[in-house]
Amino acid sequence: MFFDIRSNKKPKAESVERLKTAMAADDMSCAGRVGGVIRSDFYAMLQNYTDVAPESVRIEIEALANGNYMIRLEAEASRIYSIGIPPLN
Repeated sequence: MFFDIRSNKKPKAESVERLKTAMAADDMSCAGRVGGVIRSDFYAMLQNYTDVAPESVRIEIEALANGNYMIRLEAEASRIYSIGIPPLN
């Protein structure tokens, strides 16, 4: 059943929920594609400062209830390069 935008009928609650679910799934699909780009950029940045293996770089993107996203980046480095900054005491 299609919703006629010219009518005064309101869509059923279940239709609205299905639409919200579809939109959220589309957002997560987009987030997954963007996640690959972020992972690649994060790895490239880490290579400037560490010895890091590409398979150790992980990203997790979580959709929050408020519509925002929680992005977690993680990597394991075998060495951090010295860049001439004295250590903190």
